Amino acid sequence: MEIITEDTIRRLLRKKELRDGGCFVLKTKSMITPSAQSYLREHRIDVNYLEVKGPTQKPAPSSQADKKQAVTSNELKIAYRHLANMFYFPDFADDFLTAEWWLYLEQQQKWLLSLGEIPVQPAPKKPLIISGNHRRWAYAVGEIECQIDCILMLLSDEPPQKYQRFVDWSQQLLTVLAAVKKE
Repeated sequence: MEIITEDTIRRLLRKKELRDGGCFVLKTKSMITPSAQSYLREHRIDVNYLEVKGPTQKPAPSSQADKKQAVTSNELKIAYRHLANMFYFPDFADDFLTAEWWLYLEQQQKWLLSLGEIPVQPAPKKPLIISGNHRRWAYAVGEIECQIDCILMLLSDEPPQKYQRFVDWSQQLLTVLAAVKKE
């Protein structure tokens, strides 16, 4: 059993192996002295314990890390759902878009809610034409861009292929929304 003292923590900080606001990872068979715990608390350093499953297996992260992953996953699902709801364009009348364009936006909503598991549908051939409400349209597209940026921040910890799939989809969508013709 390893005993972690305040002196040990100070040495790790001096060597820059640990930093304020960081995370200190310990094996489950380690013990932290009360003064070391106090010092860690003062410097806002989180303590995570690794559970070693066996000699050939890699250590599993603690439940605290799992909780953080679950929170990020839930935040991501909520952000996807919020973006999908933005495609209803509540500030516009139902006849603002043609049926073909509403169907396209519905397909984009399905893509988002499936978390990118279904294929992306191409945009309609007929251009989107807006008469009036140009400022509202610009505002709605700006809000969609902001929500996309929020999702990209949440996806930064996800696998690169998931991140890239969302980037490709969002760039295609924003290109389509920016190509609107005004009457």
